[in-house]
Parts: sequence; structure tokens; C-alpha cells
Amino acid sequence: MGIGARLKEAREEKGISLESLQETTKIQKRYLQAIEEENFNILPGRFYARAFIKEYALAVNINVDELFEEYEDDLPKPEEQTSTQYTRMQRTRKETNLSKNSALFSIIPTVIVVLLIIGVIFAVWFFMFEGSSSNEEIKTDEEQGDNTFTRSDNDQNNDNADTEDEDVDEEDETEENDSDLGIEIVDEDSEGQSGTVFELSNTSDDTNLILESRGETWLEIVNDQDEQLYYGILSEADSPEEIDISDEKELYFSIGNASVLDIKFNDLDFEYPSNPNDNVVQKFWVNIK
Repeated sequence: MGIGARLKEAREEKGISLESLQETTKIQKRYLQAIEEENFNILPGRFYARAFIKEYALAVNINVDELFEEYEDDLPKPEEQTSTQYTRMQRTRKETNLSKNSALFSIIPTVIVVLLIIGVIFAVWFFMFEGSSSNEEIKTDEEQGDNTFTRSDNDQNNDNADTEDEDVDEEDETEENDSDLGIEIVDEDSEGQSGTVFELSNTSDDTNLILESRGETWLEIVNDQDEQLYYGILSEADSPEEIDISDEKELYFSIGNASVLDIKFNDLDFEYPSNPNDNVVQKFWVNIK
């Protein structure tokens, strides 16, 4: 008996219909049927297949650890292609960086020589200019007497205004860089919340998930390696909870009381797939690009 038949048998023994199971697990009926038929190819991904099977097993009161251990060979394995490609990309980047560094080191002596030549020319020009300026100042003092030039307050205010404008421009550039992060729905089911998949784009090495709770909510966050990044009750006293997701590829969220939980990716506010006041239980996926 395969894992799909085992789950279907447990469901039928408890008299649970697929429609009722869909309501309980928030997983679309077509995905539940695919699990029973072990047709995992139509699911969003292998990671989602393991997560769906886990939700199915919990709903029909089957021990998840024992089930996964018994049918380990039948379970879809996490995709290894991504990590292989990522390793190749790292190796390519390292080789590129080495070649760039070698090229850089090869031109350093030439740059140093050029800078020395420029420095000598500048020194000669400076001393010549300084000498001529001194002679002109002596003549001017003899003709006009000891006149003192005082810089006006308006010139100083103009300099201060220019400095402030530069600071504002730098702040605007920083804000524009932070606003590059974006998120959108790439797969939404007919219910509008269960099985919804988001895509978080333009991430960087300092992308963080920030969780802010205004009460108490049960929360589970799992990555594509089936590792729990967070599991338990998040209260207002524990907020904000910040999780580094710069190395993650996919995240699965299961939230018990979404009406009191605010989610951000850096400074980007996240909107739930459905109104959290109407549907306090929220389950969705986020692909990270």
C-alpha cells in the first residue's frame, strides 16, 4: 500500500469527504486527489508535496513522523538542482572575481606611476602659482593698504544649503534602493487563500522577515528543506521577531490568528491573500528570488 492509499484509507475510515478535508487543511481538492493518487507532478513543487502530505496526515490523525519514516522512499525528495546550480554560480563568481582581482593587481603599478607623475606636475604648478600669487599680494598691499576681505553670511548660508541638498539626495537614493523589494501573487486558488503562492523579488544579502504581533498567535514557518524557522506562540511581548531569509528559496506560512500579526519583508508590508479579520487562519507560500 502506497502513501496515497494509506492516507485515503484513513480518510474514508473516519468518514471525511474531500470537500471537508479541503476546508480543514486549506488545500485545494485537486491537490488532495493528486496526493491520494500519488500524482505529485501536478503539485506546485516537491517541497509543497511534503507540506501537503503533512497537513493531510494531521487532519486524519496519522502520526507524521512514523508516516514519513515508513514511506521515505515514496516521498518526493527536495529538488537538488537548485543547490547544484547555486554551487556552480558560486564557483563561477569566485573564478570571475579571481580574474578581476588578477587584472586589477596587474594595473596597480601603472596606476601608481601615473599618480606619481600627476603629483609631481601638481607640485610644480602649485609652487609656481603660489609664488606668483605672493608677488601679486605684495603689490596689492602696497597700492591699497591693508584691506581685509570678510566672507559674507549669505555665502556661508549658501554652502550650508548645498550641503543639506546633498544629504537629502543621498537619503532619497537610499529610500529608492530599499523600495526595489517587491511581492506579488503568482498562483491563487478559487478560495482566495489556501494554496496561494507569492513571489518575493529583488532580494539581497540583507533581506529579513519581520513579525510584529499585537496579541497572541500560533505560527509555523518552514523552508524548502522542511526546516522550521519558527514554531510556536508569538506574543506582543516577544515582538518584533526578525528572521534572516537572505539564503532561503521558499517559505511556507501557517498562521492561527492572522488578525493580530503584521508581516514585513524589510520595509515592505505584506498583505494576506484574504482579509485576516474574516479568515484568521492563513496558509500560503512565498518563493524568494
